[in-house]
Amino acid sequence: MINYESLKHITQTTPPYRGSTNRFPTNRRSESHKYFFSDYLDSEQVFRIVYGKTHRKVEVPLERVNEFMALGKNVQTHVTNTDSNIMPFYYESIPHQIGIVRSDNTFEFTAQVLGQGVNNYIHCMLFSHAYPYRDSRRGGHVLKTYGSDKPTMHPIFKGLRLDCNDPKKLHESSMYELYGYKVNRKESRVLMAKYAEMFKVSEVMAKNMSYPDMVFIAAEVLMDTLSMDITTPSTSYQYFYHTNEHYAAMRDHAEKLRETAPLDALLLHAMRIGVTEFDPNRLRDTIKTMRDRPQYLRAVDPMSVITNVKRKLSNTVYRENPDVLNKVQLKAGEAYAASDWGHMIVLNGEEVKQYP
Repeated sequence: MINYESLKHITQTTPPYRGSTNRFPTNRRSESHKYFFSDYLDSEQVFRIVYGKTHRKVEVPLERVNEFMALGKNVQTHVTNTDSNIMPFYYESIPHQIGIVRSDNTFEFTAQVLGQGVNNYIHCMLFSHAYPYRDSRRGGHVLKTYGSDKPTMHPIFKGLRLDCNDPKKLHESSMYELYGYKVNRKESRVLMAKYAEMFKVSEVMAKNMSYPDMVFIAAEVLMDTLSMDITTPSTSYQYFYHTNEHYAAMRDHAEKLRETAPLDALLLHAMRIGVTEFDPNRLRDTIKTMRDRPQYLRAVDPMSVITNVKRKLSNTVYRENPDVLNKVQLKAGEAYAASDWGHMIVLNGEEVKQYP
């Protein structure tokens, strides 16, 4: 287990790695990517826990490029041809410090990034009854305890400081405030009311058309809106993607067509909110299948497309109109519910970012 007394005992009984005076193993000596440094902060002995390596960008003055390249550094210089404001640079490997253990037996997260290997290491070597993992619907990485007691959960952010022996206990410097969001149903109904006619007309039209009909309409609307031609056969593979400007253009055009061409508007929304069948590359492949091998065309019910858009559009519209979301404070430390609307962490009056 990683805690202050055990690490201090290692420094007193185990020789450091060869060539160092303060680098010690946390487990088997052969696992040389798992170790810690003994250091001092404000006259206090601390232990810096390291797992593997990370990289740091180092900028190089233009007149010293040859000097650094002679030292074996992979200096990137081609960027100066396109932007004179970007200096040449190289990436330097450095130890990936994931945390600091202090004399009060607390562990402070300092990692640049968290991942599966680091999470498993923290669970096995530090918090045996808690596990850090990534949960996108809870904002990113969280630390959840388990066992006979009531489970607790903390969002993990840089600077979070916990007791090494009991991760339920926060250090006073990490007393954060956690906020979630709930949809204001009254305002949301007003916001979505303008789409009622679009859905009603589109449902009637979908009942009287085939999926290929809908695909070709989507292709025409995409061409009219973004000048993106997905119907013309190409001798080489072409990947289509949407930029932020494309999403904005589709949203604006869909709003203009909402009353005059409801189905066109609905299909534009389908393409901008990520309904699977209406990704431009999926549409291109579907059109190619209809042209070359119609017997392999996947059966899709046009009504299911309407249902999918109706289900996903509200989430997108709410995010684009944050006034419809009410901020609600959650009790820090308690297991909190997953949410589509995100969470906000406040520490000492300032918002902090959760590890993604």
